Amino acid sequence: MVIILLIALGAFFWQSDLNDPKVELITTTVEIGEVKQVVSVSGVVEAKNTAELAFPVAGVVNSVLVFEGQAVAKGETLVKLDQAVLLAERDRVKAKIIRAEADLDELIFGARPEEREITSLSVVAAKKNIERVEREEEEKVKNTRQILLSDGLTAFSAEAEEAANPPTITGTYRCSESGEYKIQVFSSKTKSGYSYRLSGLENDTALVNINQSEPLGNCGLRISFSPQTKYNQTSWTVPVPNTSGQNYVANKGQLLLAEQQADNAIATAREALALAYQKQVLENSNPRSEALRRAEATVSETRAELRTIDARLSERTMTAPFDGVITDLDILPGEAVTAEPIITLLAEENFSITARLPEIDISKVAVGQSAKVVFDAKVGETLDAKISLISPIATEIDGVSYFKATLKLIHPPQWLRSGLNADVDIVTEVRQGVTRIPKRFLLTEADGKTTVLRRTAETAVTTLVEVIFTGNDGFVAISGLAEGTELIAP
Repeated sequence: MVIILLIALGAFFWQSDLNDPKVELITTTVEIGEVKQVVSVSGVVEAKNTAELAFPVAGVVNSVLVFEGQAVAKGETLVKLDQAVLLAERDRVKAKIIRAEADLDELIFGARPEEREITSLSVVAAKKNIERVEREEEEKVKNTRQILLSDGLTAFSAEAEEAANPPTITGTYRCSESGEYKIQVFSSKTKSGYSYRLSGLENDTALVNINQSEPLGNCGLRISFSPQTKYNQTSWTVPVPNTSGQNYVANKGQLLLAEQQADNAIATAREALALAYQKQVLENSNPRSEALRRAEATVSETRAELRTIDARLSERTMTAPFDGVITDLDILPGEAVTAEPIITLLAEENFSITARLPEIDISKVAVGQSAKVVFDAKVGETLDAKISLISPIATEIDGVSYFKATLKLIHPPQWLRSGLNADVDIVTEVRQGVTRIPKRFLLTEADGKTTVLRRTAETAVTTLVEVIFTGNDGFVAISGLAEGTELIAP
């Protein structure tokens, strides 16, 4: 009775206020939207991968091939130091190599052109002989292997009591891999009434032909089926080679013999080439072994000098270690450099936002949750982001544990820079498409029920509503009111 009286008195006074033009009412309209819970933290932009590039040696800059803001690819040349002295030294060492190699050739081949020609022809002939022997022996081994793999091929039934006549296997197996064919025959709407599936060494599906042999796979074998036999639901295995065939042992021995003979023939041909090389040295120049080793060492030494100079040249060329953008460039042609950095390179996909989550909110936040980011540098623009990492290790600050979180912007703006501060709202729970009102328009009665003041044409009516979800974004989701209903703030 008391509650009814209070409501009546409230309605009376509201009715008086509504009719008083001096009273300025705060109103809102029930709408359909979203209500969300957010965790608000501060964040700072950090560069994900930055390299400060410097030369390992001192020198004078010859050319700067990039500018600040330029995008570069990995391996692209950025700056070159002066290389004139080293390039001249490289030419000198190349000349030394040519001279050392000529001295070595003179020791090996001798001074007389006629003798050099004869021994050179012997070496060439020995090389060609190796090629011929390898080719011929390879063909012999291949032929004996084909005989081993093809001889006596037989189809064996998977059933011990199989009554059907086994298919006949003919042809020469021309592939190198050994193993077995598996043939599964099944009924089909073909002229013979059967088809088969092939697996094992090859995979295929083919028709059964009872009038003539047909190819079995693509390795040279053929298969024929007996017209007097029913093959429905029969399974056959064709081992390659047929180790139970009467000629298998003999064929296996022939293959081993052919392989051994091939090894012997090739070894003999290589020995002949080595002998031709030795004869070339002996007949043309007959150098002492000490002189030959000394000449070879001189060639190796001069080549090492060239590699050293090339390494020193590479130290005077700065290249990009990864794809990125030049953010700082502090050098001009003609200036001297030391080991101090002169270029800062920022990697592509270069920025992330780092925030610290207090332990009170850590259970609400998870990787993959979306967030809204507003930077101090541009407060009028809100950017979307997602949490990509939450550290499992806490950092204690003033007695409170904080967990580092990394957020990645969905569409990073061009003006983004490392060190910018931002306010980050992480959306931990959201209800979309709900009936919502601002939380300030909600009244809680003494009995715990929730009501609102609904405005009609002339009065304010207290209306009972049910709160479905309360956000911390200033809105609550309710039921009991239609969209468009006008409410008055208490």
